[in-house]
Amino acid sequence: PAHEPRKNIKGDIMKKLKTTLALLLSLLLVFAALPVSVAAADTLYVNGVDILTATDKKVVCGDGYAEYNEESNTLTLTDATITEVSLYFARAIDIALTDPLTIILVGDNYIYSNYDGILSNGALTITGGGTLTVECGALGDPDDGAYTAISADELIVDGVKLTLSSVAGSAMSIANSIRLRNSADVSCTANKSAIYADGSFDMEITS
Repeated sequence: PAHEPRKNIKGDIMKKLKTTLALLLSLLLVFAALPVSVAAADTLYVNGVDILTATDKKVVCGDGYAEYNEESNTLTLTDATITEVSLYFARAIDIALTDPLTIILVGDNYIYSNYDGILSNGALTITGGGTLTVECGALGDPDDGAYTAISADELIVDGVKLTLSSVAGSAMSIANSIRLRNSADVSCTANKSAIYADGSFDMEITS
């Protein structure tokens, strides 16, 4: 009897494999061409702790505390003494939020940091009925001008008293504007500048 021709099984498998690989490669090229947008997660480090993930969004700070309200996007400092810094960037209050933050001062609050005091990646408002003293930069090199008491894109100080000092840098670093409102009282002592800016910035003082 005549024998049936043997099927080339190996050849069929190789053809299917090549087809599959070609399809996968095409898909990879399509996805690679698409725009990719990855938003960094919001963080708000206070006294070395990301308060956004803390229990009840509250962090003990010496004999006082810091508390974050998500609805109003406010951070309230109540008789807080902050001495710890964020793990990666060494800031006593490290603000990386999508929306502008308001810090409300209650009582007398203190930040003692060998590095930076407060840094915000956006606009920052400081208000309330209390005071805030920031002393920073003890480990900085005065010749380098490192470490700043408060850094913000836009800073609004509304009716509160701030006492800012930097052993090895500037009291404030402002990108766009600083606004002092409702008889705000700001005192600056710095090795470099009271207010530092890369370029020009707006200043507004209203009583």
